[in-house]
Amino acid sequence: MNISEEKLREIIKKVLLEITNQKNILKSNAEKSKVYIFCSKKCDTEYLDFLEQIYKSDLFNIHIVADDKFKNDVCKLDINKYVPDENIIYFSEGIPKDLSNAMSIFPVVERDLVVKTALCISDTFCNEWIASAIESGGKIVFLKSGLKKFTNKEPKAYINQIISYYRKVLEYGIEIRSTSELIKLYKEKNSNEQVKMNFNTKDNISLQKENKSRKKVITLENLEQYGANGTIIVNSDDIITDLAREKARTLNIEIKQFYGGDR
Repeated sequence: MNISEEKLREIIKKVLLEITNQKNILKSNAEKSKVYIFCSKKCDTEYLDFLEQIYKSDLFNIHIVADDKFKNDVCKLDINKYVPDENIIYFSEGIPKDLSNAMSIFPVVERDLVVKTALCISDTFCNEWIASAIESGGKIVFLKSGLKKFTNKEPKAYINQIISYYRKVLEYGIEIRSTSELIKLYKEKNSNEQVKMNFNTKDNISLQKENKSRKKVITLENLEQYGANGTIIVNSDDIITDLAREKARTLNIEIKQFYGGDR
């Protein structure tokens, strides 16, 4: 099969473009905050709304954590609108090692999850995950909308006991936030990092300008003040007059110029 040179160039361009786009996606994901979002038992409208908001914020590199039964669940098609298959982690795959650098979000918070977390019981995959995240210093968020509400028919002692469990998990550093609070928090974080980066960039530019403004002009008259042990050390952009160079040769003084970071 013969391919013309023009067709070959076109194919190469497409391949290079695809590689570049893939690299840009990987770079973009690397710059975003990594989040592990636990999949609720039912992918209801509220859960999918939350996932859509997180996705549209463009602040997070999203990974879904789900029970193995989810592999054949019909709602997986809805999840795939926001998260590709390769970003779905199943319970059987175990707990990843990067929880210290990621945020674990529980959109649906069963009361058992809160109680066992408060009591440091790790007899389920979710509680084992939470324990691992706490031990590694990872960030954990319970979504406000996912907390089970009281019916107001419970005894006061029961309510107080459950509330005490919530207080305990907060003491562990677990955060209870709404979706809007979470997005706002990370927008501010990214904004502060950008301001800091811009500030450092401006400092570097100012320093470069300052260094450039420090050019020395070495003349015949001040030749001796730069000389040391028969050597004159100057920067690459310093100016040495012809008479000074001639005098240095006469006196066997070596002129050394340093470039960039050599000095």
